[in-house]
Amino acid sequence: MKKKPLTKIQKEIIDYILKYQKEHKMSPRQVEISEHFGWKFPSAAQDHLDRLERNVHIKQGDMRKDIKVL
Repeated sequence: MKKKPLTKIQKEIIDYILKYQKEHKMSPRQVEISEHFGWKFPSAAQDHLDRLERNVHIKQGDMRKDIKVL
């Protein structure tokens, strides 16, 4: 499947994930992503992560905490 172009917010999310992974040696949880972007509910982060995965920009692990940027 071909990658779709990133939106501005998608780029910001990926940049945040990469920075977090570099600093903490692990992926951020949905609640941490939501707090960083000022979203009220962690489900907002999950919606964005699911969209990024459908568009072949990330791969989420079985526990949804492991995020691999492609």
